[in-house]
Amino acid sequence: MTGSFDVAVIGGGPAGCATALSLRLSFPELSVLLLEGGDYSAYRAGEILPPAANGLLSHLGVYDSVSEAIHFGQTGGQISGRAGVQAIPSRAVSSAWGSARLAQNHAIFSAIGGGWHLNRNLFDAMLAGQCETRGVHLLLNTSVRGAGWGTVRFADGWVLQTNIASFGARFVVDATGRTAAFARLQGARLKVHDRLTSYTRVITGSDTDVAETLVEAAPQGWWYTAPIPGGRRVVSYMTDADIGRDAGLPSIHVWMKLLNATEHVRQAVGKGHSAQDCMVRPAATSHLDHVCGVGWLAVGDASAAFDPLAAQGITKAMRNGILASYAAADSLLGREAQAAERYSSILDNQFAAYQRAHRKHFALERRWADSPFWSRRQTAPLVEGAA
Repeated sequence: MTGSFDVAVIGGGPAGCATALSLRLSFPELSVLLLEGGDYSAYRAGEILPPAANGLLSHLGVYDSVSEAIHFGQTGGQISGRAGVQAIPSRAVSSAWGSARLAQNHAIFSAIGGGWHLNRNLFDAMLAGQCETRGVHLLLNTSVRGAGWGTVRFADGWVLQTNIASFGARFVVDATGRTAAFARLQGARLKVHDRLTSYTRVITGSDTDVAETLVEAAPQGWWYTAPIPGGRRVVSYMTDADIGRDAGLPSIHVWMKLLNATEHVRQAVGKGHSAQDCMVRPAATSHLDHVCGVGWLAVGDASAAFDPLAAQGITKAMRNGILASYAAADSLLGREAQAAERYSSILDNQFAAYQRAHRKHFALERRWADSPFWSRRQTAPLVEGAA
């Protein structure tokens, strides 16, 4: 075995990084291993850093570093040998939902200001770098192939087999995203509530001067677009997998035909652009039937994944990562039952609140109430006791 740690966090996205950062900040006596399956070079969805994230970044002790990276990255500078976090100020959120009229919520009218359109790859890499700076043992391109209960340096604990070596850990945090890979190995069941799928293309040559997030409802789904650094724009069509398949997606011809049928997103994208290959990703609402077990818990999208329309991606991930760090530490201090009950209850209430808000928002759109996409969301039962 290469090494043993108090806590192993599997997954280096915002949820995993927030868990690791919070552990090091609040419980510096605990050793933390962070395993990331990639190297942050592949495209990552979730480009918006809302202003509500500032308080979480401050709590984790990295706000100044993030702010510096964002602003320095706008000039194309380097921070500690790495490119800064490229970002565009987010001025407004506009939505055509419930009617064809575009309603705008401008940041100038918000007491907490605007957010940022990020290069998400660099943002996640920067968070991982902050973990490493604060004493977290970070390994990139490292994936867990198996796990079992065995004898480690401290006492009985987890033995994690990865593609590079085996590691011991007293406690494991699953931050593997929607796959919930580790939790499912322990018998947790993933409950998926719909078939929402994103069909996303990154556009170059589009107008990115208007720095706003735009959402537009459509007969069989909804569209999302926002500018991202590098003179690019992300454009996503969200619909159910069966509806997309029957329509002929992800064909570029079908995708462009549906795009051209929109009013506001089509105008934002403009003409004379080129589109990259379509990235097809699951975007369904899902949750685990239990988010904790003996010596482990799940966090972020691994515990419960929300419809992207909820716009809670990064903030939800970091907030839950902080909660997960307290639950993990309490478990290691001999209060596992209490920690699991408290953590599960918080996530349970969070998921219930999301479901109510989701149902309420979708009820506002009645123009295509009889279409499969909309009728499914306006009649589906709410799930109680999710976590």
